[in-house]
Amino acid sequence: MKVINESYSNLESYSVKFQNAKPFPHIVLDNFLDEIFFNNLDLENLNLDKDKGRKFETDIEKNKWASKNQVLSENLKSIIDELNKKFFLENLYKLSGITELFSTTEGNTALANYHEMYKSGFLGTHVDHSSEPKTGSPHVLNIILYLTKNWEKEWGGETILANHNGTVIKKKVEYKSNRALIFLHSPFTFHGVTKIKDNLKKRSSIYVDYY
Repeated sequence: MKVINESYSNLESYSVKFQNAKPFPHIVLDNFLDEIFFNNLDLENLNLDKDKGRKFETDIEKNKWASKNQVLSENLKSIIDELNKKFFLENLYKLSGITELFSTTEGNTALANYHEMYKSGFLGTHVDHSSEPKTGSPHVLNIILYLTKNWEKEWGGETILANHNGTVIKKKVEYKSNRALIFLHSPFTFHGVTKIKDNLKKRSSIYVDYY
C-alpha cells in the first residue's frame, strides 16, 4: 500500500516557495499521506505503554508525551520508515538543496518520532537539538506530520514559527489532519505549539529530523 501521496513524489517544484518562505524556509503540504492509507490509520485505539515513553511537564512544555519509538503500531512505523527511505531523502534534497541528507543512526529511541499532546498542552518557542546523537553531524531539516482526524481549528495546537530569537510569533501553521510541515533547522529557527483548548481529542504528530 502506498504511504505518501504520489502528488509529492517530486518536491522540486516546491523548492522556490520553500526557500523564500518567512520567517525561515518551510513548506506546508496538505493531504500528505495517501488517502487510503490515512483513512485506515487508527490512532484512537493505540495501546501504547506510556511508561516506555517520556512525559513533558515544565514551565515551557506541558501535557506532552513522546513514544521513544518502542511501542508503535505497524502503520506508524511504516510512516516513519517511509520518511527515512533513500527515495524520500533524495526528494528532500530536491526541495531544500541540502546534499547528503540522512536520518539518525540511533533508531531515534532517544529523540522519538511519535508525539501526543493533550488538553491545555503547549510548547514554548525553542530550537531543537543541534546535532545527530552518534555522529555529531549538524541537524538541518525537520518534518512534522499532523495525524489526528477531524481536528477543529478552535482547539488550537498550531505550530508557531517565530523570529530569530523566539520572542515574536511570525506565523502560525494550523493543525490540520494529514498536513505536513517541512522546515529548515538552524540555531535561529524557533518554533513551538500554541495552547490546546477544550478539545476532545489528543493532538498526535510524527516528527522526523534530518542531518
